[in-house]
Amino acid sequence: MLATKRPRCPICKDVQTWIADPTPYVWTKSADEILERLAGYLNRIPDSED
Repeated sequence: MLATKRPRCPICKDVQTWIADPTPYVWTKSADEILERLAGYLNRIPDSED
């Protein structure tokens, strides 16, 4: 069981909130949409084609 301590940062607070009431992540895009966007980012980075 986790001790209930005061969070030290905003992320810690979010994590503690999620631990108290976990919910599954809901994907809003398909894998193809995500990979397509990632490819766009990689095309803008020099030497990322290796």
